Amino acid sequence: MLREIDAVIFDWAGTEGMNAEMWTVGVTLSGSLCGITEESFMALSDQQKEALRAPATKVLEQAGAHFVIDTVADLLPVLQQIDSKIRSGQRP
Repeated sequence: MLREIDAVIFDWAGTEGMNAEMWTVGVTLSGSLCGITEESFMALSDQQKEALRAPATKVLEQAGAHFVIDTVADLLPVLQQIDSKIRSGQRP
């Protein structure tokens, strides 16, 4: 079971989470960096998704994201990883 976790989920090149010494998760495909609707996203081929994912991932990693995911649907496993890191004494 997950406990309360302080984390920032973001879809822009902000540094607020890192400045606050919080775990940060960047969102690529469903975020503002890609700027597409869910309907448009669902219509994309895997190749088109990768063409959007790669530059968004680069921006988020350069902004200091500890983790990068495609959509918030991918968030739970990352929160579990963060919880594990916290339990082992790791900090962002």
